[in-house]
Amino acid sequence: MAAIVILGIFSVALLAASSSTYQMQANNRHRMQALLIAEGGAEKVYSLIKTDPGYKTSRSFSVQVGTETAAGTIERYGGKYTIRSTGTSGRRSETVTLIVYTGIYEYGLYAGNYIFGENNNEVKGADVVSGGKIEGISVDPGFGLYPNSPQTFPQFAAADYCNYPVPEISGHTITVSGIRYLAGSFGNDANDVVIQCPAGQEGTLFVDGDLITRNNLTFIGNLVVIIGGDLNAKNSEMTTSGKTHLIVTGDVKLKNSKAFHGSIIVEGKFECKNNLELTYEPVGDALVPGGPGSVGYSVFWQR
Repeated sequence: MAAIVILGIFSVALLAASSSTYQMQANNRHRMQALLIAEGGAEKVYSLIKTDPGYKTSRSFSVQVGTETAAGTIERYGGKYTIRSTGTSGRRSETVTLIVYTGIYEYGLYAGNYIFGENNNEVKGADVVSGGKIEGISVDPGFGLYPNSPQTFPQFAAADYCNYPVPEISGHTITVSGIRYLAGSFGNDANDVVIQCPAGQEGTLFVDGDLITRNNLTFIGNLVVIIGGDLNAKNSEMTTSGKTHLIVTGDVKLKNSKAFHGSIIVEGKFECKNNLELTYEPVGDALVPGGPGSVGYSVFWQR
């Protein structure tokens, strides 16, 4: 009888130990699964921040990770996003934090010296950042004005572009396909200046001088335009299709110029007057200085 009792006690203990081991293994499995879902959600949101304007502001999110769902929040301040993502498996939930710092091409408008606007000037879908003051510019809800915040300006030189072909020029129309180099200034205070890229392509134009126009400066197609001097334009419906990322090493003056899609990055000062409407479009894989797709994002995890 005593042996039977001892054997029963041993069996119950063994069963309890086996059950505990199984529960521990199941808990670890659910923990790892929840962690993978959370990380997958954060990475998916990071990709959306780079490509979808709807994710460039503070908000909550719910995204699919395979057959599962990760949920969380995006907290945004200036060029920094904090993504908190939670995944759930069984009764176990895990949360991870991904910090994303954006580069200068993430801003809708940047000027190293100062930004000054008069009469109804607006940037939609992105921040306005300056190394000095910001006046006379408004932004969408969820985005901000960040004066006195100098950034590292992209480094490039004419020597990096001068061996590329000259663009096709007809009158005051420049056609750009791929990377093109134009020695000297262009425009000469002319009317009806057009810089265009064929549909379905991307073009980068390096102007080794100023771009000075009088009326009707127009950008057509997906363009990066690098100006090694100043940009002056007035009375222009600036973007008729596509997007343009302007990178200007000098100063920019715009008057009565509106409907611009893309971004404007200026090393000097930026001045505009009368109804500029700049709608931010992500750079994506455009041929910006620093190499294709170089938009300056950096990330690190907080688990």
